[in-house]
Amino acid sequence: LSGLVYPKPAGRPLGQHCAPTDGTSTTGDHPGGDEFNGHRRYQTGDSQHHVDWKAHARGRSLLVKDFIGAGGGVVWCEWERTQGDDEQRLAQLAQWILEAHRLAMSYGLRLPGVVIAPAAGEGHYHHCMRALTLHGFPAGGDP
Repeated sequence: LSGLVYPKPAGRPLGQHCAPTDGTSTTGDHPGGDEFNGHRRYQTGDSQHHVDWKAHARGRSLLVKDFIGAGGGVVWCEWERTQGDDEQRLAQLAQWILEAHRLAMSYGLRLPGVVIAPAAGEGHYHHCMRALTLHGFPAGGDP
């Protein structure tokens, strides 16, 4: 039996640190778009900036605000924009990828020696997370 364990997402939220490539901004309160689309349950890795703290103070469970619209653009999650040792950098990139995936954004990944073009969806998410997991191992080698 074999498998891969993705890096644990950790670090700063997506909106302040990834680079949009089409002139749109990801630095606002809701980088996925500009129209409120309701709530969903909080999941580990969600940005605390999107948590509806007022609803939580009223006794509701942790809920995250969802937004839709054209505000997200294409985002690059880049090794050069991270800090720390390799594990911290991979955790930060995993955080940004998870957030971009949950917001249905188009995002790309740049690691030393690896570039994954922007896309979206479940397959793209797993492609990027696999690249993070295998970072530092010889090409074609087993972790």
